[in-house]
Amino acid sequence: MYFSSRLQHCLTVSKAVEHATAALGIASTSADAELNSEHQLDHYEQLAAASGLNGVIFNAPDGGNLKRIAKLAGEQKIWLANVWATLPWFTPFDASEYYTYYADPDDCNASKEITTKLLTEIKAKTGKGGKMIGLTGIPGFITDILRTRGRDDAIKAFPEFQLVDDLPGNFNMEDSNKAAQDLLTRHPDALGIYATNDEGAAGAVAALKIPEMKAGENLLIGSAGDGNPEAAAAIKRGGARRPGSSSQQHRQVNLLAIATPH
Repeated sequence: MYFSSRLQHCLTVSKAVEHATAALGIASTSADAELNSEHQLDHYEQLAAASGLNGVIFNAPDGGNLKRIAKLAGEQKIWLANVWATLPWFTPFDASEYYTYYADPDDCNASKEITTKLLTEIKAKTGKGGKMIGLTGIPGFITDILRTRGRDDAIKAFPEFQLVDDLPGNFNMEDSNKAAQDLLTRHPDALGIYATNDEGAAGAVAALKIPEMKAGENLLIGSAGDGNPEAAAAIKRGGARRPGSSSQQHRQVNLLAIATPH
């Protein structure tokens, strides 16, 4: 049960579940929450009402439905696993024995390292500090909270840089593109963009390809992300670069692509 088919990460996870269950001879189905926790809860209740449901893997929109689902799963003896979204301080130990698994990378420190690398690259390239803008994820999502905290902690170590503005890109390319256009209109002299995931970075890159957008010279984009195929493809074709590789220019844009370690 993933939180949006608009995210390649969710589709990749869904495909992985399909492959794993097929290999084990277990029937499976997928459900799209469409970025709505209540919608996902409705999906769960419908699936649980059907006979033969043994387990659920969640990738929730914001964790707001998790306590209710964990309670129902315990009562219904349905095994529950959860990836990324949760509520602060809510763990499997607070639910039943049927909440068997919770996985989340160290988003705060990973984001801090990525932002540090981004600012270091900008400073080395321009010889100065300046304005930074940010694309966040889904407001209230614990992953977004942690990645934003890591970003802010990194910026504190670089007093020559100022985070002047940010907007939610909701972890998807379309919303991030709109947010990036808005931010760049407000701050055309920004030196860098921190995106909370790869699809947010892709949305920012697309915004910079619009002729009327006037980004600051040598704008760099760094993303804490999901290692999406699109990001890897962008690096391969030269629309982005890994730290230390030869510079690739496209409309005064460099994308510093670094994925969160899983």
